[in-house]
Amino acid sequence: MDAFQAQLPALLISYPDQYVAMHESQVIDHDADLRTLYSRVYAKMGSVPVLLQKVTATPAPDILVRSPRLEA
Repeated sequence: MDAFQAQLPALLISYPDQYVAMHESQVIDHDADLRTLYSRVYAKMGSVPVLLQKVTATPAPDILVRSPRLEA
């Protein structure tokens, strides 16, 4: 996510309002449709972790996920 934020100004010029797929700080693909992008990236990369993020000037909201604590 840090690489995405660092490259955001350039991404806004190259891929405005599109989704980008980033792997090892490099854009490996992009598309206006998230499902289409996901399908292509999964076919190419398999289950390797890849960041899929929409390029927009508005920051994505923080998401808080609460989880029950499991104790033995």
